[in-house]
Amino acid sequence: MRSVSTGIVGLDQQGKVLSINQRALDMLGYHERESHNIDIVEFFPEINRLINQAQVSKNQDFVEHRLSVSLESGAQRVFLVRLVKNSDTGA
Repeated sequence: MRSVSTGIVGLDQQGKVLSINQRALDMLGYHERESHNIDIVEFFPEINRLINQAQVSKNQDFVEHRLSVSLESGAQRVFLVRLVKNSDTGA
């Protein structure tokens, strides 16, 4: 995941960060040593709705939505969030 230019975050079914690449850390304003403390729901409050949508969706392999976030600096960022179902768990 380090060589990918896109920010990638792996989540469990409750939204807990399992893995994250450097680009995603940079985009979210975190350092690698903080990666185990990231609360993705705090950063993206709407993510719970998307996780639920991905879990109940029978006909889609992924859910995609644009999320707008205000950073501490006052800057506004728009993220394209794609939740892909894990073939092992179904979400």
